Amino acid sequence: MFGFVQICEKELSDEELARYRAFYCGICHTLGEEYRQIARLALSYDLTFLAIFFSSLYEPAEQQSRRNCLIHPFKQHEVIQNEFTSYAADMTVALTYHKCMDDWKDDHNLLKRGYAAALQSSYDKVKEKHPLPCRIIEESLAALLEAEKANCNDPDLVSSLFGRLMAGIFGWKQDHWTPYVSEFAFHLGAYIELADAACDLESDRKKGRYNPFSSHPVSGEELRGALKTILGAASEVFEKLPLEQDLEILKNILYSGIWIAYNTAIEGQKRRGKRDARSL
Repeated sequence: MFGFVQICEKELSDEELARYRAFYCGICHTLGEEYRQIARLALSYDLTFLAIFFSSLYEPAEQQSRRNCLIHPFKQHEVIQNEFTSYAADMTVALTYHKCMDDWKDDHNLLKRGYAAALQSSYDKVKEKHPLPCRIIEESLAALLEAEKANCNDPDLVSSLFGRLMAGIFGWKQDHWTPYVSEFAFHLGAYIELADAACDLESDRKKGRYNPFSSHPVSGEELRGALKTILGAASEVFEKLPLEQDLEILKNILYSGIWIAYNTAIEGQKRRGKRDARSL
């Protein structure tokens, strides 16, 4: 589901990288404080973007500290926490819970089912705090499941369903900026879904799993062009927002980092294809 919204580390300054990591650590500590230590296993880079994005848009008061943690017990690190790292932690729990349940349904992965059970009470708490985003997540994932059952071969339709999910997560504030933020997030979600499907195509074919591209083949050039168009639409909205704080970090993710996982997966598929061809 995720893994695409990350930084391009080599293009950030030391100061920018430190601030990005402080937000990441802030979400991690919030997960532990609000939802027990086991919830920290759900931490991902994707929701760090959400926390920095909203912090840039609204510039709330930040609680900054230096702390140790289980992974770095002997070295203190910078931590930034605010209302948006809290919301990012909430959505981390929600999305991870549903991802684990999805993996259980697809592959009967007992570990994922067990982790979903461990997160159940935490997800119930999140759902009580944020009923609208959680309802949209559940409805969007249910629609995606129906598309999968119907073996939908329309990638645009499938990507729009995940776009709706992302719009629901980003549109939680319900204020003047919500239409712009939701539109941006819709395009971001559409990119994530299409890129994820393209990266998983080889594996899904081998395992006989659903993929919207299985019966709707497109060339690598066509797909990259479609993804660029989607990100172009996201960028057009992004540039209209009054984002100044941590703007370079956000641009780094949106214009560079977001391609890293996709490029890595596609290059891996190409190398395996060449190796298989040589072995024939």
